[in-house]
Amino acid sequence: MKQLILTADDYGASNFIDRGIERAIRAGRINTVSAFVTHQDSEERIKNLLKFRQENGLDFSIGLHFSMTSGNAMTGISTLTAKNNHIFREAQNYKFRGTKNEEITAELITQLDFLENILGETPIDHVSNHHGIVYLDLSFFDAFLNGIEVFTKNNQEKYKNPIPIRSPRPWSQTGLKAKKFDGLIFPIIKEGLKLGIWKKFLQAKKFTEKEINAKLKAINHPDFLADTIYGQPFTENLVGLLENYQEKFFSSEFMFHLGEGENDENDLHGIDKKYFEKREKELNALLELPLENIIQNFEIQLTNFTNLNKQWNLPNTPQLS
Repeated sequence: MKQLILTADDYGASNFIDRGIERAIRAGRINTVSAFVTHQDSEERIKNLLKFRQENGLDFSIGLHFSMTSGNAMTGISTLTAKNNHIFREAQNYKFRGTKNEEITAELITQLDFLENILGETPIDHVSNHHGIVYLDLSFFDAFLNGIEVFTKNNQEKYKNPIPIRSPRPWSQTGLKAKKFDGLIFPIIKEGLKLGIWKKFLQAKKFTEKEINAKLKAINHPDFLADTIYGQPFTENLVGLLENYQEKFFSSEFMFHLGEGENDENDLHGIDKKYFEKREKELNALLELPLENIIQNFEIQLTNFTNLNKQWNLPNTPQLS
């Protein structure tokens, strides 16, 4: 059975983003939300999300959108924060050389603990990573896995298995086609180039090694991530990905960046307004998608990270005894 997760990133940062995500949830286009805890009012926003789910009788999962580059560092670690305060640097200007692996682990555990306290009886469904920073460096990725492992052990009465993560293997590794509407390079790769850490691109391509390290710690993830949606807000793009998907029998996560309505200056967080316009276009493309028909015709099962089949049927992955 083909499995599909529909995730909206970045909840808990601004009204514009939160509105777009809630609109998509109401329309049945999103079944998993990845939420920040690092912004000033993230706790209040996540509590509103829980209230929204209860009052509307909606069924969607909530996970942590782990951040090293947006919001406030929760541990106050110097290499993760701007000078003299606990505000993360802008991603494009971030100096990652001084970041220690144990600091990443400690920050992740703190963010998970914070979200756990907000959610109460609701389990954390997954952990993703803002800007994909920990996925671009193998040692960062291992520190990320260590944080999940420690958190799970500290909460083993509630979490019988480690919390799943976003797949380190992008859509380009599926062997399936993806349209490029904006030049030769996918927009998410362009964003990565701006971060100034793609000198470690060769490490970023070690998908199999990351998957093996996750498997050794029994940390599950979808087979692939559809990262080609980012910056390409076209319904044609989404339909094309799903049409390709019908011939394969693996699990995938479709990652969305949504927004809706007016933006005030506080919502912008110093980011160019044009970026937010793309979020609204992405929401409209998702709302126009004939999702129900595609899911039925292609026999795709919608799921969340927690209920993902542990098939580990990844191509070119060495079998571990």
